[in-house]
Amino acid sequence: MTTTAFDHRSLAALLIACGCDPPRAEPPPAPAATAEPTARAHEGPPPAAAIDPDPTWTEIMRARVPATSGLGIGSPMLPLAVATGEGTCNACTASGVPRLVIVADLASPESRAPLQDLDAIAQLYADDGLVAVALMVPFDGGRARVVTDNEDVLVRASTLRRQARLAMPLTTPAADATGKTRWFDEYVAVTSSPTVMLVGPDDRVVYVGAARRHWGDLDRAIVALVAPPHAASDATVAKGKRSRTAGSSSHGRANRRRAPRSGDGTAP
Repeated sequence: MTTTAFDHRSLAALLIACGCDPPRAEPPPAPAATAEPTARAHEGPPPAAAIDPDPTWTEIMRARVPATSGLGIGSPMLPLAVATGEGTCNACTASGVPRLVIVADLASPESRAPLQDLDAIAQLYADDGLVAVALMVPFDGGRARVVTDNEDVLVRASTLRRQARLAMPLTTPAADATGKTRWFDEYVAVTSSPTVMLVGPDDRVVYVGAARRHWGDLDRAIVALVAPPHAASDATVAKGKRSRTAGSSSHGRANRRRAPRSGDGTAP
């Protein structure tokens, strides 16, 4: 130990004599930082963003088949929540029966003629158990939206139904039992008027068409739904006879005048 101390002092004196700075003692090394323990899943709840706020609604949206407008083929049709409209809205609460669900722009004067054509088709197959309802809505930003204050919508829909001499009920969608309108705004998701969805007895969509000038493909879809395959041709002939003989009332004559236009069912 003495030798070591002497050597240190001698070295210091030598460095001072030659004009060099003596070595400075190095500071002791800082203690190594202690790593924070890694959080484990069982030590606390997951972040809020990882929690699904409504798993039921998530499953409903997963079952939805996309379409250009409305529900794609195979989508389940949710129960319709509607305001009380004029006429018996048996299609509004129907389940297990074939039905037409039509969504049309109430503010557009071009909605009248397609509604008359679709009403004529619905009446043609009414005896086969087909029911129909038209949901009249305003469009906002290119999408059909539920109107919370719907009194004005109902009045205008009633006027249109009377003037166009429609048999099917015209109403408007409303909030569901939870007070939400997403069943229509987000799930049905209509972007074109009119949009027509044909729903089978299993409550799934079997046809969807939007903004068509002709509805020949809808007529064929209805025949396939309400008539057995081997009877489809006979059913078509019977429908033709029925439409020619229906007309004793003023409403029947109106339906004959507004019979569905023939066509291949393609969009314009």
